[in-house]
Amino acid sequence: MSARTVVLTGSGIIDDGWKPIIDVLSDFSGGNVYNADTANLHLARAVYWARMQCVSNPRPSAKFEAAAAEARRWLALTTDDLAKRIVGYPRPLQGTFDSVVRRLGLEDTGTTYATTNWDSSLAEKVGSARVHYFHGSAASGNLYLPTEMSIEPYQTNEVTLARVSAHAALQRLVRSAERVVIWGLGLSPLDAELATILGAYARDWKRVDIVDPCPHPVVDRLNILAPIFGDLHLWDPNNLEAGPVRR
Repeated sequence: MSARTVVLTGSGIIDDGWKPIIDVLSDFSGGNVYNADTANLHLARAVYWARMQCVSNPRPSAKFEAAAAEARRWLALTTDDLAKRIVGYPRPLQGTFDSVVRRLGLEDTGTTYATTNWDSSLAEKVGSARVHYFHGSAASGNLYLPTEMSIEPYQTNEVTLARVSAHAALQRLVRSAERVVIWGLGLSPLDAELATILGAYARDWKRVDIVDPCPHPVVDRLNILAPIFGDLHLWDPNNLEAGPVRR
């Protein structure tokens, strides 16, 4: 296996990967968070208010100021609680993980993993030296929320520098990759930065594998980002013996 194989992973490689986020947000919002979509809506709204508080406004209303201040407080508490909960209660990898690694030939120690996940499950499985956290990690306490950008006006310079550095490292990985495996990562429209990075380099990849029980939405998004790229192979992790999924 070439050392230029990069595996991009998301919550789909984790057993019930969104549960910590849903649990924390549900605690903070009164219980009306029950899936990834509703969680993202809460996060997106809070991020919007936090951004708006940083925009110059000579005569902000008391109501606006109160809402924006509450959003920043809510984001800080949410991030802190998430980091503690994820460190204390790590989620296991999906039961199909080893089978996917074998079927796709990812055993080679030169294969590099880049993940949006915050927990340590992947690093404990394949070795921390092979894992790049480009959305932060629970261990560091610097969590990059799904609806945030790397540069946010309400974040400290230290946090911004860490996030920008992580994205620069991701760019170096995918720029030199010959093969990219997108595994359990939906390429959500909410993550514009990741989409931009992948779109800039995807046409240079010789092979792309997408591992997802429903891979076609991921293919559609990748086609928008880079209409021309190398050989495409789609895999259902729950039915690997059937071979690549038909397009």
